[in-house]
Amino acid sequence: MKWKPDKTKHAIASFLIVVFGWTLTNSVLQGVMMSAAIGLLKEAYDEFLTKGKSYWDNEDLIADAIGIAAGVILINLALEIGVRIWIYS
Repeated sequence: MKWKPDKTKHAIASFLIVVFGWTLTNSVLQGVMMSAAIGLLKEAYDEFLTKGKSYWDNEDLIADAIGIAAGVILINLALEIGVRIWIYS
């Protein structure tokens, strides 16, 4: 797999969605599920709704998984050093 700028965008977006989901719900698992669902939906959109301009790319999903893993690692490290989040109701 050749790492292209598009893959970096996927990894960063997935990372940010995991962290955002965690701050919204106080649940790492829900952040992971949000990010994975959005990544899968984006690939389905590319495959079925772009009329041949884009396509399903498993390498994009690998980049998404890397971003998700980085987000989970960062959250766990933050929790280890005592970082707390504030949930606004």
